[in-house]
Order: sequence, then structure tokens, then C-alpha cells
Amino acid sequence: MTYTPNFENKAFRKRALLALKFVSRVSRKLNQPSWLSCRWIHHKDNLGKSGNPVSDYLKDLLLICVDQRYSYEGDNKFCKKYIRNRRGIRWLKQQLGPTPTPMRTITDQQHEQLISGQFIYTDKSSRLNHSLQSMPRQQKHQMFVRYDYLYEYDVECCAPTLIHQYAQRCGMDLYLPALTEYISNRSEVRQRISQACEVSTDHIKSLIIMLLFGARIQYNPKYPNDIYFLFEGDQARIEYLRQDPYIDQLKKDIATCWTYIKPYVSDRTIKDKRGHTKSLAISSTRKSGIYRDLERSVGDIWRDYLQRHEIKYFSEHDGFTCDKEIDREDLANEVYIRTGFQVKFDLDILVREMTEEE
Repeated sequence: MTYTPNFENKAFRKRALLALKFVSRVSRKLNQPSWLSCRWIHHKDNLGKSGNPVSDYLKDLLLICVDQRYSYEGDNKFCKKYIRNRRGIRWLKQQLGPTPTPMRTITDQQHEQLISGQFIYTDKSSRLNHSLQSMPRQQKHQMFVRYDYLYEYDVECCAPTLIHQYAQRCGMDLYLPALTEYISNRSEVRQRISQACEVSTDHIKSLIIMLLFGARIQYNPKYPNDIYFLFEGDQARIEYLRQDPYIDQLKKDIATCWTYIKPYVSDRTIKDKRGHTKSLAISSTRKSGIYRDLERSVGDIWRDYLQRHEIKYFSEHDGFTCDKEIDREDLANEVYIRTGFQVKFDLDILVREMTEEE
């Protein structure tokens, strides 16, 4: 008898969410055929007991067995091989719908810092980090509203803008059509590509940030990269992006920026087999480090500006949330005078969510 799930049943939903969490934990492993032991699959915190209709249903839905062979004898022990069923995972998520994120409570120290506006950050890799930055966005917004931090600002298209202008500062005077279009009309560009690929605009935003720091668009299950994981190993989407004329031009524009920036960063070299010294390309890690330095130089200006105007604020890398509305043009002008970067600030006014009782 075929099992039919009841998505309104709390027990089924709980088991299904555990199964999805399990597949998510081993997602990198399952992008290519990989051994999975039946004990691990049928653990009580994963898919559940073997032979149980719910567990067997979830296993068939979320995993594809590509090699039925197994052996538990002698020294040559091995398990069946599986890959994840992307369509099954996507379908199950759609049927379950969005899952509410459990509310995080703030500590007494965080409460005091929110009241005073004197936040204690950890300075690491050119960024100021705070525990509240990791709070889910919606919960964080509601927390800010409770403490009267109602104005959220961020630099428009921060990473592409700063990298483009830094390349110009390094002598680049070429017109870069795709990058310029993205900086000027990022929403339209993301929407256009997302519709063609049938993915969210957030996927396209992440894609372009990855390209900016050196990621390659390639379908290689054996050596998957971040873009491969971003699109869940979907070969059709990845191949489309490889051939898209706009994306191709954007990659060339980004490469041009880094070509002009490279002479202004410390050079790293290696010697080839013949003993010749060879200059290394800028790694993705160094590219992101260069950007964080640029971002920090702009952030230092707005922090100084807000402190001088006695405005309570919470800083988050390329933006901040504060308790008073500011003159965005005045702040942008100060950033330009002190750093040479021409930036614009987006504003989002936070509002309190109404409860069912209200």
C-alpha cells in the first residue's frame, strides 16, 4: 500500500523537517554519488526507523540510490551510494511551506547596549562584528523597533560600486557596460536574469557577488564550487549562465577592474619548473579582503558622522540602523570628501508588526 503524507499532521511535519535538515547537513557530500550507511540514514534524528512508512517515504523522496551494492564483511566494507533528489527536496519544502524561526532572546548585556547605543564590537578582518548581526533579519527588525531604532541605511550596491571606483582610482578609465548597468539598475538586472533562470533575485545577487570575488561559473560535480552549490548542481541553469551575453560581459568587466587593481596590491610570486618567477593572480580571499578594507574606510566615516551628531546606531558591515533620520546627501558628501568614493544610501523605515490580537 502506497503511503500518502498528511501535511497537516504535526508528527509528519516534525519528521519531514528533521529529514530535510539531515539532507542539508550532508548536501555537499550528496552532490556526487556518496556512501551513506543505513544506520546514519535511519537514525532517529534523521529520516527515522527503517520499515516505518513515513521514514521509507522520505527516503524515497529525498535520496536517489545510484549503487545498490554493499558489503559488511571482512576488511572491504562499504555502503550503498546515494545522491540527493533535488526535485523531491524542492517539492517537500513547497508542501511544508515556510517554517517559523524560533524567537531568539537577547542577553542582559545586549539589552543594555541597545538602550545606550554603545555596542561592543569585535574587530576582525577589517570588519566590526557583533552577536546581534547573526539574528534572523525579521526578528532583528522587530527588536530594533522595540528599542526605537527605526531607520535602516545601507550603501547602494556597495561591493560593485567600491570595486569599480577603486579600479578607476588605480587608472582604469574604460567604460564597463555590464558593470555600470548593474550599479545603476541592479533590481532590473537581477529580475531579468532571475526570470530567465527561474530562480529568486537573491540567487542572482549572490551570483554577482561571487563573480566579483573570482568565482567561476562551471558545472563540475567532481569539484563543485560555490556557484555550483548556489544553483544546487542544476546543469541547465549553470549552462545558461555560462552562455548568457550579459553575464559574459559582466565577467569581462570585473576582470578589467582587478587587472587595474593588481599592481596596487602586494605581489605574490612562485617559481615554475624552469626557475622563472611568475606573478600569481589575486586570489578570491585577497579580493574579498581588499573589498572589506574599502568597505571599512566608508564605514568609519558614517560611524564618526553618527557619533558627532549624537545618534544611536548599530553598525552592520555596509550599513547601519539608527534611532534618528539623517540627511543622506550630507552623509554621502562627507564620505566623498574624506574617501573620494561616491556612494548613495538606501533607507528602509522599520515598522512594528501587528499581532493577531491587535
